[in-house]
Amino acid sequence: MFCYVITYWGFVMDVEHQLKEQLSETLPTADTVTIGRGELMLLRAFLREARSSFAPGPYMRIGLCTSSGGTVEYALGRVVKQTHWGRRHVFITLPGDEGLFHTPDLEMIGLAIHLESFGCGSDLATLRRLQTRVLSDRFIALTIEAMWEAHCLDDGIDAFVRAGANSILRRLKTLALSDKSTSHRSGLSRDKLRELSRMVESHSPHLMTGAELAARVGWPERRFSAALMQATGYSPSAFITRGRMKYARRLLAQGTKVTDVALEVGYANPSKFAAAFRRHVGCSPTEWKKASDSV
Repeated sequence: MFCYVITYWGFVMDVEHQLKEQLSETLPTADTVTIGRGELMLLRAFLREARSSFAPGPYMRIGLCTSSGGTVEYALGRVVKQTHWGRRHVFITLPGDEGLFHTPDLEMIGLAIHLESFGCGSDLATLRRLQTRVLSDRFIALTIEAMWEAHCLDDGIDAFVRAGANSILRRLKTLALSDKSTSHRSGLSRDKLRELSRMVESHSPHLMTGAELAARVGWPERRFSAALMQATGYSPSAFITRGRMKYARRLLAQGTKVTDVALEVGYANPSKFAAAFRRHVGCSPTEWKKASDSV
């Protein structure tokens, strides 16, 4: 879990070896890199759904979802929220933040920045305007992806990664001052979104259509499509496909054969199902089934 990982990120400064040992125990599949003496960290991992806590530390922590994502619930101080964390959306916690988190299955890239080391300690009050928001900002998403890819290509490209972190900090400050960052507000209430999610994740979601979902909330299809996109980042068809993949994961975890799962969620061709599953989940149905069997 990102929230579980960042519990350890508060101890990064000058303890890179200790941190990596802790991460290997908590997330054995996580890949991490520390820049310099701990002023910047990158992490990539596939995370299973779980509830956990995160402790305060000296880092701004940014999580970039690189898979289809899902609904995130968190309690930060007196703030309790539920929101959608989708592909290329970023979630931010700030130095000193602590709380509880419930995240869905997802793949993510984590970025931890020691603000004092980047000369941004005085910007904390400004950046706090972005606290507890899910941001849909293409510049930040692409920059984090580029930072990770650059590291994978060349271990000696620290200067590029630092430049990326500086660019992200400038962008976040601009967003905070303009207060125009996207927090996914729409006419769809949280209760209604939860109801729709339950519908498409419960059983045989391949039988549903966007028109049926629109009818459930009593809206014209075009208005519903626009509101759903604003609230979740998904079109109705993508929202339904996401539900199909969640239903598929549940069936696979229960031991159902891959071919039977494919048919159950509406794929006559198991290969097409496997390709769609990998796009949304980040691994093949067989890999997911084996991992579930080993838990």
